[in-house]
Amino acid sequence: MRREFGGTRTSSCRTGVLIVGMGVRCPAWWPYPDRCGNGHEWGPELVLVSWQQCHCPGAQRLHPDRAIWGHFTVACREPGCRSVWYDPPHEPGPEA
Repeated sequence: MRREFGGTRTSSCRTGVLIVGMGVRCPAWWPYPDRCGNGHEWGPELVLVSWQQCHCPGAQRLHPDRAIWGHFTVACREPGCRSVWYDPPHEPGPEA
């Protein structure tokens, strides 16, 4: 069977397109989770990495010097998402 497309005669054929999510490709050095707690993909330019001073038990165990107690924080930049990852994990306590 022959069909015409846009004035051109072609042989009958089937063309399929497979659409798959490619996902975010993180560099080999990426030390953070691949997704936030709400499932948004994380990678370079998709998160905000910062430091937050904190005196919770998790931060205290990391280093004996009180002046540097705190966490690396990684915040999702997806609009409306408030997910934050802490390293070391945040442990709320009486002084936190």
